[in-house]
Amino acid sequence: MRNSIWFLVLVTLIAVTGAGESIAQDAGADESRLAGVSRSELVVPGELWDRVILNVGHEDRAFGYTSDEMAHFGVGSEHILRNIEMLFRNITDVPRFTGRMSDGLLSNPQNFAESSFELYRLLDAYSARVMSYELPTGWDVDWIPEGATVDEAFDIVLDRAMDDGITYPIWDDDRAEWDSLPDEVKRLVVRVLIAAEIATPWLLEAYRESFYTDYFGVSDIDRITGEQLYELGTWPWQDESPDPSPRESFEILSEFDINYFATGSNEFMRMVYGAIEEYRSAISETQINFGGFEYCEFYTSMGKIGIFGAGVDTIEGDYSLVVDLGGSDDYNGTTAVPISMNQPIGVVIDLSGNDDYVTDRIAGLACGNHGIGAIFDLAGDDEYECEESGIASAWFGTGMVVDYGGNDRYESNRWSQGHAYAGVGMLVDLGGDDYYGCIEHSQGHAMTLGCGAIIDVAGNDIYYADPRGNVSELYEGRTCNFAQGAAYGRRADFGDGHSLGGGIGMVVDGGGDDSYTGSCYVQGASYWWALGFIEDRGGDDEYFCEQYSIGSAPHFAIGCAVDLEGDDRYNIGNETIERQYQAHARDGAFGIFIDGSGNDEYYLTNLCAGSSDLNCLSLFWDRMGDDIYYGRRIPPRSEAYSFGDCRTYGPFNTFRDTMASVGVFLDTGGLDVYEEIMPEDEETADGLVRLRFGDDKDWWHRECPYQWGYGLDIDWFEGFVVVEEEE
Repeated sequence: MRNSIWFLVLVTLIAVTGAGESIAQDAGADESRLAGVSRSELVVPGELWDRVILNVGHEDRAFGYTSDEMAHFGVGSEHILRNIEMLFRNITDVPRFTGRMSDGLLSNPQNFAESSFELYRLLDAYSARVMSYELPTGWDVDWIPEGATVDEAFDIVLDRAMDDGITYPIWDDDRAEWDSLPDEVKRLVVRVLIAAEIATPWLLEAYRESFYTDYFGVSDIDRITGEQLYELGTWPWQDESPDPSPRESFEILSEFDINYFATGSNEFMRMVYGAIEEYRSAISETQINFGGFEYCEFYTSMGKIGIFGAGVDTIEGDYSLVVDLGGSDDYNGTTAVPISMNQPIGVVIDLSGNDDYVTDRIAGLACGNHGIGAIFDLAGDDEYECEESGIASAWFGTGMVVDYGGNDRYESNRWSQGHAYAGVGMLVDLGGDDYYGCIEHSQGHAMTLGCGAIIDVAGNDIYYADPRGNVSELYEGRTCNFAQGAAYGRRADFGDGHSLGGGIGMVVDGGGDDSYTGSCYVQGASYWWALGFIEDRGGDDEYFCEQYSIGSAPHFAIGCAVDLEGDDRYNIGNETIERQYQAHARDGAFGIFIDGSGNDEYYLTNLCAGSSDLNCLSLFWDRMGDDIYYGRRIPPRSEAYSFGDCRTYGPFNTFRDTMASVGVFLDTGGLDVYEEIMPEDEETADGLVRLRFGDDKDWWHRECPYQWGYGLDIDWFEGFVVVEEEE
């Protein structure tokens, strides 16, 4: 008999001082040095981290900035999120924070209600904190008697609609169609209607009615169109207008009571989640026959309700709720958006079929424009397409798409695919090989008081932010995408002075061989008091980007990128990239990149891989694997400033002279290769200092007491060795 006996290869660190010296190895490492690692364990070992901070002059303080230090930046910026400002206290808190968030979002991903609740908490909307997500047993309201049948509950909902002034809630032909529906579908519909009645008063209380009626000059808020609300909310972000933005377009942020809104939104999502799970549980046990049902419509306090049959339908119109029983349907016009401020909820629940959700209307597809806009698609290979503000976009509200399966395609221009400004935008895809395509400000993107997320549980996915879309002269003809886990604040010190803090944007991908493509500000990036992060949990992934990407940020913002495992390729074959990415930070910012395990390849140019510029902290950490680093310094910006380095400056005679700037590079396991790609021009090549780092070395520099760079390559994590022994 043969037994497999697992022995740990134990490695310890012998402290060695001085740049460029080898790191010796010995026995005595602890059992945490394993080949695989869970996300919660992806933390630089304390003993090793002590070595790092000793070499960058931080042994007596946290590796971060105090509130007094951060107060120098972005003076006058309003609506800075507390969670963002607090993360500047210690850079190591950032990946712990993003890890906890992504662990929670992936632990029970079909529970969109709990996920939405957690995203609102990031905005300090601590409302309805005691939430229960069990399947419902009653009707959740005291105005429907306990034990009432679904038809009795439906009649009570219609009676309440008549009390609200709807004379004929349902016609006889439509009632006959309703009566032919299976009870499982009826129950689903009635539960959503009840949820809307409970949530709506809270949602309405979130908006000060007099603020809107005074601004628009009307006596009834129902006379304010969605287009008018959208114009007011987006005004500060529209670049083409030469005129000043109305003061009300900034004041509206303070007028929005996000706690009231979160209370209503969280309660609505809790009840809808229960309704959908009850339906899914029922159809898993019983074959449901939709019979000859074709269509019915009726009116409730929620608005106009449409139920479509199992055939192929073209669906358009001002519905507050659509339930489609199946078939490959075409959704046109406006879909899943609030009808008015008094009817602030728009929902689609599609039970099956390969559906097309397409609109050419701004804020017309699953957009929470002053309310809730949500699509729940339970099966099929679906396509979602819009130009602007859709596919889980929020403007003073909640925008949501939950797709339960299939190979889906999401395409948009901007402010889409998990985008939020004052609220939560959340796109959840529970399975399939999916395509996400956009140009700018999308794909897990957030602005002021917003939290935007893509949560993709599984599949080989493609995230594409068009590198040729939003071209910027400031970035030398490159595109500023702000996508794939990006966040953005409004910088106005060169303009009208109304600077606004950014939000929290994220992409959480549960696994698969994924591809991420974009230009500037993608893949865990942020700008101006914002936090953008990306968490990829597994697979052999490829990343392509340009400036301020893969865990990078300028201007008192935080960018974080974590890839847990897999043989990944970072910018391999990218001939256009020049500088400032993959754990780069500038001007009071943090840049963090972590790769947990795998044999990875990196293409790194100027100001990369743990590079700080102007009072910043950056951390690059490849935990383990046999990696290849291709280093190339591109003239005329041919300074090193990479692989654990910082750009140095002379005296400013300001706070900047005593505020630390530190870049850290760590590779803590595997046989690594560092290869320098020299310029073809021999004259230029002769002027460059060769790479001073490599496998099993450490290096550092210190230009002044507050500007440091440190790099370390050590075989700290060695993994398992299998020894076969015969009895």
